[in-house]
Amino acid sequence: QNDDENELDGYFADLPEGREDIIRYIIHNEAEYIYLLTQTEGYYNAMNEHASDLFITNEKLDFIFSNVHEILTLHKQFNKSLREAEHSDDPELGEIYSKIIGSFTIYETFV
Repeated sequence: QNDDENELDGYFADLPEGREDIIRYIIHNEAEYIYLLTQTEGYYNAMNEHASDLFITNEKLDFIFSNVHEILTLHKQFNKSLREAEHSDDPELGEIYSKIIGSFTIYETFV
């Protein structure tokens, strides 16, 4: 094993195994990501409001915080679908992912 593989050993040890646990794990991580995106959006809004005082243009802020609103909206919708699936008798995660996969093009800006 190389050093990169050794670093990941502990990370994968705590992953859930059962279907319901996996769904809860994904929902939990999505909720954390939404929280961070919401904070990021707040920074963007505050900085945008005071851009001239900060000596930065709105265009530069738009570039720095590119797509933050769209990404947040996407993940809120995704999380809502996951939460609905969590309470169904036979949640279809593949179907949820299939419905939103085209929306992930909003991340192309970062590639």
